[in-house]
Amino acid sequence: MLNSAMKQIEENKNNQLLFSASQTPNLQRDVVDKLAMRINELETSFGEMKNNQKNMKLGLHLD
Repeated sequence: MLNSAMKQIEENKNNQLLFSASQTPNLQRDVVDKLAMRINELETSFGEMKNNQKNMKLGLHLD
C-alpha cells in the first residue's frame, strides 16, 4: 500500500511537471536563451584567460 501511494505521488509530480512545461514554452525558451548566452560569456572568459596565461608565459604583460 505504501509503495502504491509513493508511486501515485511520483506520478502526480511528473504530471504536474509535464503540465507546467506545456504551459510555459516561452519561459523554457527564455531560460534556454539565457543559458546559451551565459555559456557564450563563459567560453569567451575562458578564452581570454587562456590567452592571458599564454602571454604571461611568453613574458608579454598587456595591461
